[in-house]
Amino acid sequence: MKKSMILKIMFLVLFLLLIGTIKRAEAAQIIEDGIYEIELGLDSNKVIEVIDAVTYSGGNVQVFRRNNADCQKVKVTYLGDEYYSLQFVHSGKMIDVANAGTRSG
Repeated sequence: MKKSMILKIMFLVLFLLLIGTIKRAEAAQIIEDGIYEIELGLDSNKVIEVIDAVTYSGGNVQVFRRNNADCQKVKVTYLGDEYYSLQFVHSGKMIDVANAGTRSG
């Protein structure tokens, strides 16, 4: 193998190693951590809440009129890389999609 080819390969390996050590810039946090009521854009008097304020896993969420109940308050926490957790204040349970579904409805 020619010396110039070996140098090119070594340079390529060094370059790839260097790229692997460069950390991608952290995405900016858009929403501040805190307690929120998630309201509908069309009607600020309607928010999401846990139906019947249940505290067990698997409770359903609905849209309901704002009444300042803890089952309507959500703790928003930034996890980094543009991900957030949403946790209901009254139960400590996280908002989740049933069975990790991706279909509408």
